[in-house]
Amino acid sequence: MHKTYELYFQDDEQAPPAFEALTCANDAELVTALRRRLAERQSKSVVVHEFGRELFTLNA
Repeated sequence: MHKTYELYFQDDEQAPPAFEALTCANDAELVTALRRRLAERQSKSVVVHEFGRELFTLNA
């Protein structure tokens, strides 16, 4: 079953987080995609939510 997550990337401490939605089939796919997006965006961290509830933060 696929799940959709709300991602909030923190690129700069002065700017508000940038929102992006991500749909993944499993947890391994989610973590792989998060690491890839962090590197592509050169973000400091990403906060992951599901249904508006914060799940965890992944730092670069």
